Amino acid sequence: LSLSSFNSAAATLLSLTRSDCGRPVQSIPLLSGMQALEAICEHVIAGGSAHRTEVTDGAGSWFSLSIGCYKNDQSIHGAVLTLTNVTAFRESLSRAVAEREYTKAVINTIPDALVIVDGDLKIQAANQAFYELFQISRQRSQGVPLYQLGGSDWDVPRLRALVVGDSRRSDDPTDYLGSLECDHDFPAAGRRTVSLSGRRLAAGNYAGQTTLITIHDITERKRAMEVLRESEEELRILDRVGASLASELDLKE
Repeated sequence: LSLSSFNSAAATLLSLTRSDCGRPVQSIPLLSGMQALEAICEHVIAGGSAHRTEVTDGAGSWFSLSIGCYKNDQSIHGAVLTLTNVTAFRESLSRAVAEREYTKAVINTIPDALVIVDGDLKIQAANQAFYELFQISRQRSQGVPLYQLGGSDWDVPRLRALVVGDSRRSDDPTDYLGSLECDHDFPAAGRRTVSLSGRRLAAGNYAGQTTLITIHDITERKRAMEVLRESEEELRILDRVGASLASELDLKE
């Protein structure tokens, strides 16, 4: 388990010279902190499977370490350690995770329930408002058709038409697909009137169709509109009665 040879890139990275040949591999600073390094090398040399892990130089750089067998004439003569700098990859991955978590946090502050479905109306993702409205977890709702949560109150042909959209529409991937209203008994909110609106999402090379459906509670708005209509009707009745009485009154008396 001593250093046999190395290429110029390894010499630069690990500060090696020809005099380091024969040096124990565990004594190399970048590899000294890796536990069970010698045991892994022995396992690979004995004919075991290759091994991959990550190591750091302590200064912010990360490397993917691959340990495979070194063969000559079909015989294993040692282990080859390959180091690949993955610092930029890890940083980009960390940024992507941070951006995803930030986006998720923003979406979860939206009071309207949002759900993404595929072409078969199966749930792909949703926000916290959706899970609270249906009193269901992400694990239990993943891959479940949306109309199974809505039951018979959500007319399937109408909902499917909303998701599929009008074939005569533009091919714009963010095209607004329209909306529909329905009444439903929700576990958390009781009987509510909701408006479902759909918007097609861009899915890159994904062959299927994904649609964002917004479930907006319009119960109070509809109640207010009903009260307003009743008030307007009362005013019209009073106006007609007042006009009728006025025409019969003797203004002099």
